[in-house]
Amino acid sequence: MRIAANIARMLLSTAACGLFSALAYYSIEHNGILFITPFTFTWALTLTNLDRVKINKFKALGLGMMLSLPVFFICLGLSIGFIPLIGQSSIGIMYTVAAVLMYLVSSTYVNMRSFKTGLVTTALLASLAALLTQQLNLFLLKQAPALASNPEMFFISWQLLAGLGINTGIWLNVKERYLTFTRSNKT
Repeated sequence: MRIAANIARMLLSTAACGLFSALAYYSIEHNGILFITPFTFTWALTLTNLDRVKINKFKALGLGMMLSLPVFFICLGLSIGFIPLIGQSSIGIMYTVAAVLMYLVSSTYVNMRSFKTGLVTTALLASLAALLTQQLNLFLLKQAPALASNPEMFFISWQLLAGLGINTGIWLNVKERYLTFTRSNKT
């Protein structure tokens, strides 16, 4: 029963990440939207996991918002800077790095049950955001999949998948074991 409750909490927190980002994109004019989305992502993660926060709740929210904005703009700037060098794949690489950095930021104030599993899951899921965006564009909007034509859908997909990865680290309790080799004295 406890495993089912943890998975339900993980999925509800992930849904909140997607909902908060969708509300930010579709309720506010597009003038200052880039500044708001890192905050809504941090709010969704922190507010849905308040019982897992290891420091003062207000300090955790402030720390998360303070650290999420530089992560977002550093990765945005690097992806734009690397487009001439490696092409459009720089977007996927930088937003995978952004998701991993957001996982590390979240781990500073939220107890992670399975740190390594969550980190790997976050990286893998964030790298699939462009693919999910293309599929959503085809399914929902019935138009050709183009990332540049609908960046809102990309950011919603990214925040949904990165939120799922981070929540995996928070709620999934996977025992990480190391292989140990012992030398037997039987000869």
